[in-house]
Parts: sequence; C-alpha cells; structure tokens
Amino acid sequence: MASAVCAHANMADTRAESDARYGQPIKVVGSWLVYHCRGWVITEWLNADGLVEAIYYMKQHGNVTKEEFQKFYQVNLPAYMQGQDNWTELQANASNYRVWTSLDEVWRYESGAEQRGKYTYAYLNIMTMRACAAITSQQSGNSNETRPVTNTEILPL
Repeated sequence: MASAVCAHANMADTRAESDARYGQPIKVVGSWLVYHCRGWVITEWLNADGLVEAIYYMKQHGNVTKEEFQKFYQVNLPAYMQGQDNWTELQANASNYRVWTSLDEVWRYESGAEQRGKYTYAYLNIMTMRACAAITSQQSGNSNETRPVTNTEILPL
C-alpha cells in the first residue's frame, strides 16, 4: 500500500498542498497538474478557484488493486458517498472502461485501462460532475486512442 499512500491526492487541495505532497509537477498545462510518485502518474484538474476537483490516478505497472481503489475512494469522497448503494453505473461506449455516477448526480467515478504509446496504464479517476462538464467542454474535439481490455482490469465499486 505504500504506492497508494503516496498517490492519494485529495479533492479540494490547492496547488501548494499538492506540491507539498508530491514535489513540483512534471508537467503543467493550463488547469492540469501532472505529478509522478512511486509508480503512479497523478493528474489533477484545478477549478477556477484553484482547488482540485478532478483526480486521475494512472498506475504504471499492473492493475489498480481493490485495496488501492478503496483508499482513493475513502480519501476523496465524502463519508455519505461510501458504499455501492449511492452509485449507479452508466452504459459505457467501450469495453475498456466503466463509469459510475452518484445518485445525487454530484460525483463521477471511472475505472479502466488505456494505451498510450507502447505502454498500457490502469487508471482510476474521481471527479465532480461539474468538473466533468468543464473538462469535456475544454477538450471537445480531442480524443485519446484506447485499446480494449478485459473486465478483470476494470474495478467495480
């Protein structure tokens, strides 16, 4: 679990808090901060107030384990969101990821795998629906090529 402890960003962190946790980002593009920490690439999206509102965890080797997922889930979501009964799975358009939204339509969670160049990364992201809408708006027209993966690489809630 050492890598998960390193990789657990916190929703509503500021850039200064993220920098204190990981050091300087390896890349900054607009509202996006990219950090590298013990086998993880952590990408954070800052809202207009400068607070983390979306977090992407990409594991460089192997799948995201259930224990790692639980740690991310616990540190990033409010206590009232804990448990499967608070989520509904959306129909995914691809076999390489799964998406859930909270029943109150405030939160979004995605788990999957994608190929970037010659590397395949297991990933997990947690964000607010507001952040999802803003990110989608910013990235309209951009798409990442992904490869199909097996269902064993995609974590359910």
